[in-house]
Amino acid sequence: SAALSFSVAFFVSFGLQKFWTFRDKSTQKVARQTAFYFLVAVINLGLNTLLVYIFVDYLSVHKFAAKFIASGTIAIESFFVYRYVIFAKNDETEK
Repeated sequence: SAALSFSVAFFVSFGLQKFWTFRDKSTQKVARQTAFYFLVAVINLGLNTLLVYIFVDYLSVHKFAAKFIASGTIAIESFFVYRYVIFAKNDETEK
């Protein structure tokens, strides 16, 4: 059930980011975008874990506050990666 929920959440999130948030209607680069999106998701999982560990064990931040700060940081980072790397508009798609 965990793998199924991750898979469904991943594809729903990808679709919403691509077609709704960033209004990227192109279908030429979907496979490449999906692969990069998955890579960012895996990196963000590791980064989230690392940040929470650092905040709690080294900076003595409460675990819930640490999770909140780490998640917020990753949300901001993700937006810029999605906007300027994965779903970046080039000259051909803007016309």
